[in-house]
Parts: sequence; C-alpha cells; structure tokens
Amino acid sequence: MSMVVQGFSVRPAQMDDAPRVLQYIDACERLEEREHFLSAYTVEDLHADWQSVSLQSDTLVIYDQDGRIAGYLIMPAFSIDAQGNAESEIGQFSGVHPGYRGRGIGALLLQHAEQWTQARAGARTYSISTHIAAYEQGAAALLEQHGYQCQGPSLYLMRLTLHEPPASSTWPEQVRVRSFVPRQDDDAVKALVEETFGAPFSNWNEVYLQRENFDPSLWHLAESSNGLVGVILSEPHPTIGCIDKLGVRVDWQGRGLGGALLLHAFNDFYQRGFKRVDLFVEPENQAARQLYERIGMRIARQYDLYTKTVSVPEHHLYTRR
Repeated sequence: MSMVVQGFSVRPAQMDDAPRVLQYIDACERLEEREHFLSAYTVEDLHADWQSVSLQSDTLVIYDQDGRIAGYLIMPAFSIDAQGNAESEIGQFSGVHPGYRGRGIGALLLQHAEQWTQARAGARTYSISTHIAAYEQGAAALLEQHGYQCQGPSLYLMRLTLHEPPASSTWPEQVRVRSFVPRQDDDAVKALVEETFGAPFSNWNEVYLQRENFDPSLWHLAESSNGLVGVILSEPHPTIGCIDKLGVRVDWQGRGLGGALLLHAFNDFYQRGFKRVDLFVEPENQAARQLYERIGMRIARQYDLYTKTVSVPEHHLYTRR
C-alpha cells in the first residue's frame, strides 16, 4: 500500500530518514515545552533505537508530497507470557506531527500496530499497550475510540534545571568514584544493573557500547574495597543530560550512595554546559521518586498507560491447533 491518505504515502523507515524523524519529534516536543523547548534527541539516538528492531518490518513512516514526516510508528517489543497470551508495545516517539493531525493518520498508525501484533500472535489472545503524555488529549480520545483503556500513570518524567552549580556529593566512607572503562567494566556494570532492576539488561551492546555517541566518561562507577557498589549511566543529548540507569548494590542501599551518584552526575553535566537533567521513574517506585525530589528534581510530565486486549474466540483457537 503506497497511498494511505490523500496526499500522503507510507513505507518502512530507513536509516537516512533519521534527520526528518528527528524534526517530527522536535515538533511534538515543542508543542508541550513552548518557550522552554530544548532539543532532547539526536540522529545518533534514533540510530541506536533502530539497532534493536528491523526497520523493514517494525517501523512505518507516513510522509507528505515534499517528503516531510507526518506520522511515525515503531513496534519495539513482542512477547508471549506463560499463559500463552501475546503482548506488544507501541514504541516511544510514535505519533502524528502536530501540523498533520485530524487527517486520519493516527488511526492508520494504530491500525498498522494492531495488524503487526495480530500477525505475530496468530490465534492467541493478544494485548497492545502504549504510553502517551497526559496532555495529549487528542491521542487519548483516538485510543479510547478504538477500544483502549487508560490504566493510569505509568511514567513520570522528572527534571532538574541547571541554573547554578548543584550541591556536592557526600560519599559513604571508603567509596571512590571513577569513569567506566569499556571492556574492563562491562560484566560488572551489567551484573549490578540487572541485580538492581531484577531483569536482564537487554540490548546492552546495541543501545550503549555500539551507539555512535556513547561517552564512557558519562558512566560513573562507585567502588569500595569489595568492588563495584553503585553505577549511574547517563547519555549526552544536545543540551540535556539524560540519566538512563541508577543502580546500587542491595547491601549498600540506604547509605546515601544513590543520592551521591546523582549529585555527582548533575555536577558533571553542569561542568559540560548542559542546561537540564531528565530521567524517568515509575509511579510505584516511590522511594526513588522521593530521592529525586530531595535533591531538587520535579515532575515535568506524566505519561499514562493505555491497553487493549483482543480475545480470540475459542472455536478459532480450536481450528488452528
């Protein structure tokens, strides 16, 4: 299918689409941030995201006659749980350019996401989820129109504006901090993050060590005489420092190490000329949120989770066995 709406075309994303997709992302962000807008993403960020998907099968761009991106979709995840139910997620940045809304593009992207999931689920019951900013009322209305239900807040974007030098870190006794050394520290850092989050650190090489703008000096490691006890992993964006992972070894939690690592990263960002620091936290992680608020961060944006479950009739399940 080439024409999806009069005047628009559709195809999978290509690597050289990244600058135009970035313009689309900035246009969406500018709508919310207005005079406080700072470009948060780079072409390298998109390339890193695209390393873990198949552009041909897992992405879609809708573009106008002049080649401008009007809509974008990425489907980064598909899984089957222990009960045999299939799950997928509409990826970050998916949506419609503010200048092209109200023309049916969002509905087409949503339809494609559901077809993508159904094709992989086969005869299984399947569910689709997506996170949208709470201010996106048009997207919320479209999702509800298509049978999605809001499950409440799923993520908070927390932010600190770097108007002045942050407070200095106070380190627990016998702790020293240094930068990450590729190949030397890979296994220890990966293991500590997996211990902290209780889940595999997926796409380690693609998202971090192989990304074009990976800067090991933005990964700060806290060590004691017994080895690695804490890490904070950050990413450089044009004028924004983004904290991706903060991990503290279980037996070191509650000693102030997490806050010390955060302040250390804040000071590093400030010295490099970054204007602000962003990170995401889940609403149920109240301890982390309280820590971030104690050191000056505030909630800048709320994201809500929308889900839709499609039940496959039993007779269909029987005929496919």
